[in-house]
Amino acid sequence: MRMPAGATCALTLSVAMVGLCVAPTAPVRASGFYVPQQTAYGAGRANAGNAAMAAEASTVFFNPAGMTRLDGAEVLVAVNIVTPSDDFSNRGTSLSAPATLGSPAPVAGGSGQDPGAPTPVASLFYARPLGERWWVGVALTSPFGLRLEYDSDWFGRYDSIESELRTIDLAPSFAYQVSEQLAVGAGLNVQYADTFLRNSVPNTLSPLAGTVASDGRSELTGNNVAFGFNLGLLWQPTQDTRIGLHYRSRMDHELDGENKVRGLDGALAGANGKFDTKTLLTLPDVLSLGIAHALSPRTTLLGEAQWFGWSRFEELRIRYDDGTPTLVLPQDYRDTYTLSTGIEHRWRDAWTLRAGVQYDRTPTTDAQRNTAVPDANRLWTAIGASWRPTARAEISVAYQHVFYDQGRIDNSRSFFGGTPIEGEVVTRARVDAAVDTVSIAFRYSL
Repeated sequence: MRMPAGATCALTLSVAMVGLCVAPTAPVRASGFYVPQQTAYGAGRANAGNAAMAAEASTVFFNPAGMTRLDGAEVLVAVNIVTPSDDFSNRGTSLSAPATLGSPAPVAGGSGQDPGAPTPVASLFYARPLGERWWVGVALTSPFGLRLEYDSDWFGRYDSIESELRTIDLAPSFAYQVSEQLAVGAGLNVQYADTFLRNSVPNTLSPLAGTVASDGRSELTGNNVAFGFNLGLLWQPTQDTRIGLHYRSRMDHELDGENKVRGLDGALAGANGKFDTKTLLTLPDVLSLGIAHALSPRTTLLGEAQWFGWSRFEELRIRYDDGTPTLVLPQDYRDTYTLSTGIEHRWRDAWTLRAGVQYDRTPTTDAQRNTAVPDANRLWTAIGASWRPTARAEISVAYQHVFYDQGRIDNSRSFFGGTPIEGEVVTRARVDAAVDTVSIAFRYSL
């Protein structure tokens, strides 16, 4: 029996795309799946004051207006190793299908083990002056991302097994010194996004429905290049205080890819196949307000507030090249914020120490939270240090630990929607999560 295209769509994507929508949860799951770990400098103070500090070339990413405060041309290379940790408990995940006579039946499977693995996040920055008032720079970063992979036989496999989003953002930028107190900056963002999602599909007609033996498999891929912009302002009202304001535009990705379905047998064998898709994914705009205040010639107090326009991520839309009706999956993300404070102290001429804390409110809601982004409110703690072995070179390191509130997952996904063989999986889980990040950066003045 050959399944109609619409039934196949409901089968594979009502579950599969839920993971993609959150597949962008960067390795660190910071404010959704935004990745603030771009250098050891900001990481060591829990991201406080990034929009105002303007002390090295990563300001091209956090606020391009800050380039005007650099002493001269410089390059900065950074690597952050992000290691998430998640521990899941099954709270009664079930499948309702014709094979279960419409009654909820337990889904068999293990705990998934720890789906996180150490993930490198690299970045590169360059800035240089052009005359007395103009500066140019470029940032190569990965501002959004996710990488989680569970055991293929775990109890949440119909929600997600493997979820990955990679972004590469190239941002040529400029800055202009308007006056001694005021500078402005702007940049173009050229962003590449690449996604992969894998999950199991239940055979709703099999006597073994809900077991690995009867499962099919769905894999969804997609990639795209999108364009955006960012604007920055740096104001120094007093000799000891700087205030930075930075806006990063949203990015609208139309991911070209395909959905492969395999492994279904019996009456559902006709649902196997490969289908071309376009998935509309909107990444949020970000507004940052930072402050840096010198308590003394050696000690600086920093703070930052960020707003994220995650409510733009209301739904995920999947379009089919063969004319199958568009599939709309609600996400119900909400606008959210982060608040951070930190301190830097020049301990000796060659050494600078830093520390900070940050609070993040998750954009996810209880009704739509899933195993691809097992997110919750969180608290960051961070320490770091910089060492300058020569007048031109500086090496920085940082360590962050993120504490998460205990999260709960209680969502339902439909398969073969609108057909007599429709089934529903309700994934219920409790998750305890944490994230550790080790960062290192090398800065060189040209």
